[in-house]
Amino acid sequence: MYRALLYEAGFGKPPQQAYLKGLFNEGLRKALSSGKGKDPLKYQACGAIFEKEVASWTEVAQAGKILQEFIEDKASSYQEFEAEYVKKSSSGFWADDALKKTLGLWA
Repeated sequence: MYRALLYEAGFGKPPQQAYLKGLFNEGLRKALSSGKGKDPLKYQACGAIFEKEVASWTEVAQAGKILQEFIEDKASSYQEFEAEYVKKSSSGFWADDALKKTLGLWA
């Protein structure tokens, strides 16, 4: 995400495309596609980007902005996803503080 943020801020395009395979789990993608929240169509678009094996940095930046909104949207299914994730995780929350701070730069 930080590379997409830097790219969008004008610091140049990273040398290769973004490889997303395996970075965003199925549970998160399902939550994004649930149809819940203030802007379900936008959340579904984010999930579709995260399903790609390879994406452009523009797509990743767009998805990062949307993910930030999704996490903050109390009407979205993010809270449900996070609760289920924590039950099965040995590392705690899905979105750690570093990710939340990075995503917050788009807010």
